[in-house]
Amino acid sequence: MDKESLELGIGFLLPESQKMGYQTYSELKKLMKTKTELNPFVAFPMFDSFTSKIAKEIGKDKTDYKVINGYITGEGLLNIDGSKIIQKMIKETTKLDINISFPIPPTNNSYVLCISKILLNYKNDLVRSAKGLDNKKIIYDWSINEYKLNVGEVDNLESLIIYKENDLVLAHNNLIFAEANQDQIESINENIRMVCSKFLKMIE
Repeated sequence: MDKESLELGIGFLLPESQKMGYQTYSELKKLMKTKTELNPFVAFPMFDSFTSKIAKEIGKDKTDYKVINGYITGEGLLNIDGSKIIQKMIKETTKLDINISFPIPPTNNSYVLCISKILLNYKNDLVRSAKGLDNKKIIYDWSINEYKLNVGEVDNLESLIIYKENDLVLAHNNLIFAEANQDQIESINENIRMVCSKFLKMIE
C-alpha cells in the first residue's frame, strides 16, 4: 500500500478511530502499520466493505489510491453507477432496504446523502471541500439547504495539516484531514450536485 493512500485513509478515519480509543493520528497510523499490507483498514468494517466493493467494480486493489481517493472524494468514480453498492452498504449498516432507481457514484457522500433520508443530522459525515483562511479557519464552497450548509460558511476546526490562506482542504466529522487539489474539489461538488438533484432535491 502506498503512502498517499494510507495517509488519506487514516485522515478520513481518524474521527471514527477516536471512538475506538485511538485518540491521535500517530496512534492510528501505528495501528494501521500493525495490520497486514493486504488489509490495513480491517479495523473499520464499513470503510473496508465499501472500498472492497468499489475495488471489485473498477478492477483495482482495495488499498489502491484510486479506490481510497475515489470513495472519499468521488474523483474517478463519478461516471460509475454505484447505486447497487450504496444499496448494499445501507443494508449492511442499517438493515434497511432502500431502492435507488438512478445512477449515483459509489462514494461516502452519495451514501451519506441517501442515508440521511433514514437517519437525520448526518451532515458531519459528509466530506466537505473548503479553502483555508488566515487564523486557521476555513470557508466552505457549496450549499445544501436542508443541512443549512452554505457557501461562505466559515468554520474553525481541528486540523491534521498546516495550511495557509487559499489552500484547498478536505473536512470530515469536524476535522480538516487533508490538503486537496482542484480535481478532488470539483469531484466532491459534482457528486453532491448529482445526488441532490436526483434524490434529495435540496441543492441551491
